[in-house]
This record gives sequence, structure tokens and C-alpha cells, in this order.
Amino acid sequence: MASSSADVPPNNNLEITVAGNTTNFVVLAAAQALGFDNALTTDRTITLTINAGVQMTGTNGFQTGALQQNTTLAVINNGTISGGDGATGSSGGNGGAGSTAVVYSTVTGGSATHSWINNSTINGGRGGGGSAGRTTTEVSDGDGGSNCELPTKTGTAGAAGGFGGTGGTGSFSGGSNDNDIADCTVFTPGTGGAGGAAIQWQGRTVSFTNNGSVSGSIIA
Repeated sequence: MASSSADVPPNNNLEITVAGNTTNFVVLAAAQALGFDNALTTDRTITLTINAGVQMTGTNGFQTGALQQNTTLAVINNGTISGGDGATGSSGGNGGAGSTAVVYSTVTGGSATHSWINNSTINGGRGGGGSAGRTTTEVSDGDGGSNCELPTKTGTAGAAGGFGGTGGTGSFSGGSNDNDIADCTVFTPGTGGAGGAAIQWQGRTVSFTNNGSVSGSIIA
């Protein structure tokens, strides 16, 4: 939920307060819903305040959208912004990568200078755990050889990573010393997915003040 304390147009500037939980929040969409005309090329400022207790989640919890290149964005974050978590791998697959919490659009040129004051939490998505490994059971055939027979044995999937962290690798049922691994593997354990970045500035120049917690990388 976003509200405005300024009249637009013709007022150049816009103040937005995010007071309720959001999914895949886009600044431009919120501004346009309040009457902001993104086609104007004049220098303007959007001041966006995220209230305490607000949860911004989704694939990317916060996105700027394609703001006009002369529009300055000033953000004050008092809530929690998170990227999406990667999925756990299946059938020998690797875990999925976490996604980025805060994503700026790629815009070149213009007069905009952006700022962030983070008073709370920005979390990159957690990498998903790798798939468990699986074997059948090696059984002697009575002639000095062996066969791989049922039942199957399935290990444990890797744990999800911490915020912005890589997921764990899966395991076989009997661990790495299981006698059935050499000849009777159905599929090997998957590796964990990469953690998501906390922020991607996408080449934008942003003055960032961190008074809170940031989990995950900040990519210029």
C-alpha cells in the first residue's frame, strides 16, 4: 500500500509512504498510480519511505522500474526487503539461485542523483539446497558378481542457505562411504544454489548509508 503527501502534477516532486506489505514492489508503478507523469524530462525527486514492520517480498522485493533519467529517487527504509529463495534441487539437480532484493533499472545519462538510508533490513534470497543422492542396493549374484536391486536408498537434500548465502550440497543415504555408491548410483547429490545479491545498482550512482543489516552482496 502506497500513499502520497504531495499533489502531482503540476508539483515536480512526489513523496510516497509504503505502509503495508508488498510483493514485487515497483517504484514507478506506485508513483504513476498517484498521478506521476514519467514522460516529463524536468528534474524531479521521488522521496519514498518504507515504514517499520513492512515486508517487501517477491522475486525482487523492491524495483525502481524505468524511472525517467532526470528523476532522483531518495529512499528511507525502515522495513524488511527480501529477494526470493531458490528452490531445492530434485532428482540429482542442483539447488536454485536466490534472487536480488533491491534492483535498479539500467539508465544512462541524466541529472538524477540517488540516495538510500537503510535503517532496517535488506536480505538477498537464500540459495536452495542441492538434491539428495539416491542408490539402489548392491546384492551378490552368487557367482562372484553383484546386481543392483530394490529397495532404493535416498539421502538428504542440502539445507537452504542463509539470507544471501549458498545452499548446502545434498548427500547419499549412507554418506560418502556407502558401499552402493560405486556401482548402484541412481543419481548423485546436487550442489547448493548461489545466494542472491542484496542490491544491484545496475550502474546507477547511489549514496548508500547503512544503519541496519544487509545480507548478500552489493553489486555496482
